[in-house]
Amino acid sequence: MVIDGKVHLFYQTYGNQSHDAICHAVSDDGVKFTRDASNPVFHPTGDWTVGRAIDAEAFVMGDRLLLYFATRDPLMKTQMVGVASSTNGLTWKLLANEHVLANGASGTWNSSESGHPGVFVDQSGQTWLFYQGNPDKGRTWFLSRVPISWSENQPHIAPEPVAH
Repeated sequence: MVIDGKVHLFYQTYGNQSHDAICHAVSDDGVKFTRDASNPVFHPTGDWTVGRAIDAEAFVMGDRLLLYFATRDPLMKTQMVGVASSTNGLTWKLLANEHVLANGASGTWNSSESGHPGVFVDQSGQTWLFYQGNPDKGRTWFLSRVPISWSENQPHIAPEPVAH
């Protein structure tokens, strides 16, 4: 993501289970990056998560960045999506102390996983959250999109997403 002429890269640690977190690096040319000394810059907290954060997707919203990420439940079994906010890209705060996108009910297309988020704003200004889901612990994957609505600068997702 380019902000004020610098390339900001949000990336994840991986293979550390509950200690996986989002890190940050910055570049003047998009080739040579300098890691942020305060890494990791984000990992979720609360009773709803194990503290893991992967699959960062930063999105500009006015004077803030929103960070969509995948996490897991406290038992490290169910993947879900959360969202955090920052005014400087370095200090992050959860928008709510819960996930923003739950998995589907048992037997539905995303009962095992809702994760790997990506944000897109179309030509009309509608914000969309793209993500994958699966019902079988990762043996198959489905992609879906849901519209994001905004209220008081907070994102909200329709309760019943449909796989596409």
